[in-house]
Amino acid sequence: MFSNLTKRVITSVVIILTIISFTLFFTEYLRFILSIVIFYGFWEWLNISGYGLNKNRIWLFVTFFLTIFFSIGLQKYGVANILLYFNVVIWLGAAFLLLKFNEETNHFKSYNKVTVNRTILVSGYIILPSLYLSFLYLSQVNIEKSFLLFFVIAYVALSDIGGYFCGKFFGKKKLFPNISPNKTLEGYIGGFLISFTAILLTYEKFLNETLFTTVIIFTIFIMLSFIGDLYISLIKRIHSLEDTGSILPGHGGLLDRIDSYLFSIPFIYLTLFIE
Repeated sequence: MFSNLTKRVITSVVIILTIISFTLFFTEYLRFILSIVIFYGFWEWLNISGYGLNKNRIWLFVTFFLTIFFSIGLQKYGVANILLYFNVVIWLGAAFLLLKFNEETNHFKSYNKVTVNRTILVSGYIILPSLYLSFLYLSQVNIEKSFLLFFVIAYVALSDIGGYFCGKFFGKKKLFPNISPNKTLEGYIGGFLISFTAILLTYEKFLNETLFTTVIIFTIFIMLSFIGDLYISLIKRIHSLEDTGSILPGHGGLLDRIDSYLFSIPFIYLTLFIE
């Protein structure tokens, strides 16, 4: 009935309206919405890491919940911060894997499948709770209500949308053909420029940093959004999956939609608010 592009646009509009509603107007329900997103995201993570049908998946959910629960409960002891710092290792590891396996993702077949799946699973125990905690803390920052959270979400969305359309209409040079064959150099450049233009026009509304510092922070921020997207694509290629799920028409799974936030949002929180 609808083309894939039409479904993608309609779903995007619904997502945008939801984000605007809960980051700017109904902030008291934001924690609940974040919880649904993260726990459903972990369900998809189990599926893409080879544990979707594992008989112990209920206990994997319990340990995931406990990871978040104790990170929040023991925040005054810095437990959540430690979890966030572990993300730096994940970022570097993800970048290394993307460079190493870009030429041929079948290299993973030379590794023990159980080891690969466990590594992916463990990374999910760090990445998703860190994303949840970062979203949660950014939503509580008293800077013109929740404008900070709204803007950083919008910047990533603009990068994604800009990259999609610039790649679709101008894309020629494929950067990661065996990991994400639809991603092109032109798409990345277009997404980066569109997002960065928005950043330069709006950062003074919520950030008291110099222009130079802002450029450095948000250049890394956008690059990490690219790496997060590619990391999920790499996992999908390892398991020969097209999407992480099918809950979002035109987009695929929830992780397909939030992959660009996995590394970028924790980076913003680490950079701006953890001393």
